[in-house]
Parts: sequence; structure tokens; C-alpha cells
Amino acid sequence: MSEDGPFLFEAYGNPDNDEGNWVVYQKEGDIQFRVRQIPDKVDAQMQKKVTGRRIQTVKFRRGVSESDVDLDESAALAVERARYALLDSKNLKIVARDEEGASDITKALGAPVKIGEQVCLDGHWTQAVKDYVFERFGGLCPWIVEASNRQRMRSSEEEQALAGN
Repeated sequence: MSEDGPFLFEAYGNPDNDEGNWVVYQKEGDIQFRVRQIPDKVDAQMQKKVTGRRIQTVKFRRGVSESDVDLDESAALAVERARYALLDSKNLKIVARDEEGASDITKALGAPVKIGEQVCLDGHWTQAVKDYVFERFGGLCPWIVEASNRQRMRSSEEEQALAGN
């Protein structure tokens, strides 16, 4: 996201260059996350990686389509999407309450953490940190994916408005 904005739409040939937008997670404590949209092509790659097959969308003129849902695959896909969409945070701190917690945070961050020490995750969102946080704080993962989807829907609505639809 450019600081020169706001822009109606920002186009990226390489979606990894999208710097995302800040989204408020918790007003108390002013916790925010920088989240980016997940392009269709990237999402399809994630689906194939997680499920081992290409996902096809089937539309019917009449009737209802039924499909089996593998909850493990759905959860794994949500984590993949959240890993991609989450770029950074503001004011997000965690604290190790025991030796095992300190050890786990140390492994994720790659830096020593002591019991009772507050650790700010801002600017430290490696894949290991994302995996650690999503595994322990399950409600954050779907929230990140939803925030990314809301951005995508807004962009789509704005594009349609420009096109006069």
C-alpha cells in the first residue's frame, strides 16, 4: 500500500509486492494487523497444495450442489490463507508464562525469551511466528482471512462501480 493514496485500486503483477492495509483487530490496546488480499491464482495454488488436487467450481442452473467437506483440509487451507494475507502487526505483545512457553516463543522468534517477558511481535512475522500464533490463538487465523476477504470484496465493488455495473 502506497502512502501517497488513497487509491481506488492498486494493481500488482506480483501479488507478493502488495504491502496490504492496516485493519483494527481490537480497539482496546489499539491492536492492528497489516493484511493483504489473496489473488485468485494464489488461492488456487494454496488449495492445490493443501488438498493435492485442483479445486473446480461447479454451478447449476437449478438445484443444489452438495460436496463433502474435509474439516482438516479446511482448517489447513485457512492457515495457508492467513499465512499469506498477514504481513505485520501494531501493538501486539505476547508473554511467556512458563518455561515451556518461553521455549516455544524462543523457537518461533529465533531469539531468547524469558518467563514473564513481554515480546512485541510487530515486524517479526516470519512463517515460524505465524505458525506459532495461529496454532495457539485459533480465532486469529479466520479473522485474518475474513479481513483479507473484506478488502477483496471492497475492491471488487469499487471496480464494478467504476465500470458502471
